[in-house]
Amino acid sequence: MDFLNFDNDNSLTGFRLKTFELLNWGTFNTITKIEPDSANSLLTGNVGSGKSTVVDAITTLLVPHNKIIYNRAAGAEWKERTIYSYVRGEYRTEKTGREQSAKPVYLRDDTHYTVILGHFYNSGYLETVTLAQVFYIRGGSIEKFFVVSRNKLTIKEHFTGFGTDIKDLKKKLKNIE
Repeated sequence: MDFLNFDNDNSLTGFRLKTFELLNWGTFNTITKIEPDSANSLLTGNVGSGKSTVVDAITTLLVPHNKIIYNRAAGAEWKERTIYSYVRGEYRTEKTGREQSAKPVYLRDDTHYTVILGHFYNSGYLETVTLAQVFYIRGGSIEKFFVVSRNKLTIKEHFTGFGTDIKDLKKKLKNIE
């Protein structure tokens, strides 16, 4: 019974973030990869450089969506940022019309899709798990699906090159062993 052997060094057990990838999240238009390599990491940068956007993406990957308050690190108000604004790439508001009402300006139209992906590794048990979420817009609303795999997945290899129909991406992902 190994589970009763308390002499084992368990310092390497537990899943740790090996790589984190984004595609079309906020102002990140291309595949962006962060590699903490299972170690502690520090996220630094100038104001407006995307630190909170990255933290919000990690939060989106790991926290139930109904519990998320985006941009909390920057002291944002409730609902200042949303999954929709991240998927469309909202980067500013513009005053339009006679009433000068603020209208969001987006980097992407609603034909694009977003991927958030985390590859985790447990070096104590030599196990890998990849968590991913794919967001797309249908009829003006956000649709999403989740991916969990015991394989190391990447956005470039597994979430691109499927054409323009999200159904084809789902088929492609189902064929991964």
